[in-house]
Amino acid sequence: MSLSLTPSADLLSSDGLFEQQWPAFTPRPGQQQMAGLVDSAMANKDSVVIEAASGSGKTIAYLTPIIAQGHRAIISTASRYLQQQLYRQDIPRVQKIMGTSHSVALLQGRNHYLCPYYLEKNLQADAALGKQQQVALAQLAQRYRQTGSGDLDTLAPDLSSAMRRYVTSSRDDCLAKQCPHYARCPLMSVRQKAQTADIVVVNHSVLFTDAVMRREQLGDLLPEADIVVVDEAHRVADFAQGIVGQRLSSRKLKQFLVDASKAVHDHAPEQRQLLAFIQQLESALVALSSQLPSMENYRPEQHSQIIEQLITAFERVGKNLLPFKDRHQHLSDVLVRCQLLRDKLRVMSSTEQLCCVHGNQHGFMLQTIPSHLAMALKPLFKEAAGSWVFTSATLSVAGSAQRFLQSLGLEDTHFQQVDSAIDYQRQARLFTPQITVTPDHAEYCLQLLEQLMPLLAAVDGRVLCLFTSYRNLNEVGQGLRGFIDRPLLIQRSANDQSAGDNYRLIERFKAVPNSVLLGTGSFWEGLDLSGIPLAAVVIDKLPFAPPSDPFIEWRTNELEKHGINSFEQAILPDAVIRLRQGCGRLLRRISDRGVIMIADPRLRSKAYGDVFMQSLPAMEPLSNLAELKPFLQHSNNSTSESE
Repeated sequence: MSLSLTPSADLLSSDGLFEQQWPAFTPRPGQQQMAGLVDSAMANKDSVVIEAASGSGKTIAYLTPIIAQGHRAIISTASRYLQQQLYRQDIPRVQKIMGTSHSVALLQGRNHYLCPYYLEKNLQADAALGKQQQVALAQLAQRYRQTGSGDLDTLAPDLSSAMRRYVTSSRDDCLAKQCPHYARCPLMSVRQKAQTADIVVVNHSVLFTDAVMRREQLGDLLPEADIVVVDEAHRVADFAQGIVGQRLSSRKLKQFLVDASKAVHDHAPEQRQLLAFIQQLESALVALSSQLPSMENYRPEQHSQIIEQLITAFERVGKNLLPFKDRHQHLSDVLVRCQLLRDKLRVMSSTEQLCCVHGNQHGFMLQTIPSHLAMALKPLFKEAAGSWVFTSATLSVAGSAQRFLQSLGLEDTHFQQVDSAIDYQRQARLFTPQITVTPDHAEYCLQLLEQLMPLLAAVDGRVLCLFTSYRNLNEVGQGLRGFIDRPLLIQRSANDQSAGDNYRLIERFKAVPNSVLLGTGSFWEGLDLSGIPLAAVVIDKLPFAPPSDPFIEWRTNELEKHGINSFEQAILPDAVIRLRQGCGRLLRRISDRGVIMIADPRLRSKAYGDVFMQSLPAMEPLSNLAELKPFLQHSNNSTSESE
């Protein structure tokens, strides 16, 4: 029988095609149920929201019907790790089993692709860069000429984020068709390939953006897709709140002014008044960083006034550049960039969304945020006439997914929970050690280390430690280094010059059976360790969003103004979802066994701890390592047998 005529659930059942072709495959009822839901959604051009518990095999569950039916699909994920896993492992594996050869494209954000224009421009800027940076750029240029590849993840996987900004473009400074390198632009090449691909893997940053940028990046892909799968769907609101709106950093504005000043100085030095004005504008941006209006007592007119002043300033720069733009390509280029920035500022000024200016480590950020996310996303959902599938292991809080559905305007979309064969009562224990200080106390990490090191000594196998901040991660990492007889792998901040590729770090973790990995950020979710057992997952504290985040401040104030308890309705549910994601890293197969250690004493001492407990899988809670020993002894024997 043809694959397209075979129900996907049958392909994934006992004696089905997957069990015949894949020795490690285990049929899972939840996986078959989810594949059937996707089959039905595609047949009826309908949409569905699926919460698939960890270990249910949701990725294979949605890939099977897509590949079997040969439908044109867009698959969107929140994390780059899952993107890479889909593209490098999961899709090729399913295609091999089914004997298909559908074309697949990976479409990432701009900062993953080299921009030849800015590489060349910054190679010529001897005074702006240090010798070491110039050497690094020269080596990168040579590799680019030799390979012809502009994918920075393969061309220069160890390139720091600080260096990437010299060799990539953003929408705010991309010259598009006016760029002299447009014909050989790596980003445009990837987008052209995606236009003809059967399956396109993207991230939420590409999918959940404003209509103009989405059209620029996806072209006609969305209207022509038969199905759009949104994996890691619990992160959609996070992405969309910051992306459906507009963002513009002071760093980007300052970099433009530096480039404009140099272009005018080199090619129109008689324009002294323009040079003086650009210099004044540079000084004004620096001064503004320390004089930003408050987000706590938000007054929109204070924020919009700053944007209006910037519009006036950039209009003046553009007007003065226009008469002599044809003298040199650099002058023409900065004029185009000036107009792009001016136009973006105008859009930000005219929007009915929240408009704010808030500080960051590099100065400040101009940002608009939709006050009603569901309304902002409606045009996106209408663009794709086919099916939409939203899926994640964590869409509900205390059993209800109502908040997720309402946030995206999906109240009328069918919601289905898919069970997993994993039995947490039998396979896991919840360890809540006796720590006597709260997470904000100076001695918290010390007490955490005192509980963590005996646990590491007691368990055999890999241990994943998840942190809510790099500060805690680095402090605990420093405390462990040299005191444990295990390989220690530590995620580095993107701002750290020694930061490497997370994908490769995880591959190292998989390769070393007794290693300990310390991670934060995306390591809480989208980290698929299927087939690689963990002995324990350690969580430093309950993952509440930092109250200093400007958007969190604004959302809290807005909810409270309308008589809504912001903690109960927003902050707590978000933290519950994140904790569920972290805990979900432990058990992926019915043969796995392990311990979840949540160090935060607030899980037991605070009333809201009950909401966390009700949302986690039911498992026996223990507070003493001695109580864990019988379980650990059995788990260690199992780990030894499986490795």
